[in-house]
Amino acid sequence: MSDLQKTILVLGLEKDGAGLRYSEILIRYYGWKTVGGSPPETGRWTFSKASIGEKEYRRSRAALSRSVTRLAERGLVTFARDGIIFKVRGVNLTDLGEEEARKLLVNTGLKSAQC
Repeated sequence: MSDLQKTILVLGLEKDGAGLRYSEILIRYYGWKTVGGSPPETGRWTFSKASIGEKEYRRSRAALSRSVTRLAERGLVTFARDGIIFKVRGVNLTDLGEEEARKLLVNTGLKSAQC
């Protein structure tokens, strides 16, 4: 399992049943800064491709997409969709995903604060 996948699981566990937005993962894992002032509750942050770099932006988004797809294929997450336009905006941990995240915390010493 990749470091990004591990981080997604641990962050999902930290959310305690609330959906984990892709933007939250990008902020926490990659350290991206947001543009504009969208409230964190909406999870709709905007990122500047210019400040991140076009190549890095595309690479990171592709890595995130592959990671969550693989986690979904393993039954560890389900996709969270926006109710208005039904676009995938993040993930929810399944029971199996929560179990795996807890194992990661115990067996690797990974902590959500480090993610």
